[in-house]
Amino acid sequence: MTHGEDTMPDSQSAGKNGEEQRSNTRLSRSDFFKIATASALGAAGALMSTSQPTLAAPLAQQAGAASREKKIQSSLYYIKSALTGFVLDIPNSNTAAGTLVSVYPKNSPYSYNQLWFVSEDGYIQSLLNGFVLDSLGGGKNGGDVVTLYPRHIPPTPDQHWFFSDTYIYNGLNGMVLDVTGSNTAPGASVIIFPKNSFASVNQQWKLVPAF
Repeated sequence: MTHGEDTMPDSQSAGKNGEEQRSNTRLSRSDFFKIATASALGAAGALMSTSQPTLAAPLAQQAGAASREKKIQSSLYYIKSALTGFVLDIPNSNTAAGTLVSVYPKNSPYSYNQLWFVSEDGYIQSLLNGFVLDSLGGGKNGGDVVTLYPRHIPPTPDQHWFFSDTYIYNGLNGMVLDVTGSNTAPGASVIIFPKNSFASVNQQWKLVPAF
């Protein structure tokens, strides 16, 4: 230190260092969600970055919907229904495999049971427990309810989804996410159903970035 240089008492220096440390530990909302996503998805999140076997094109793609398929950036989203503005929700934050999925008003502040990691490889994964959107019965029938289930290894098309216009198509049969019976009540169940020949808001969705 050169003569004449200002010095800071030890107590002030310690205080300043403490403030800097606290400042450095403050997380932005976006950084918090990124860390929470990595933490909650755990090993399942690591699988997203690994290559997966290529699945056969779903019926909807074979029928031409692929020409309008939207490329989705892997990120954390709310999935908002055009029918009511409610978001895709796991009732009561139930973490059991096979839990039915519903729509519900967006919670404030945020809650993990309404946040979804949508990946470029076609999974829609809950931030609550890392399970992915699936359908009861393997998605073979219109009206099958949408559930949460661990990712299948090897991958299966009933757990893959793709986006075209405002619709979310199932990779197995090309059916779309649907709020059953156009029910506008909180907690209405979500099913897969053939896409209606006319525009139906109960089958239309919007991805809303979480940060």
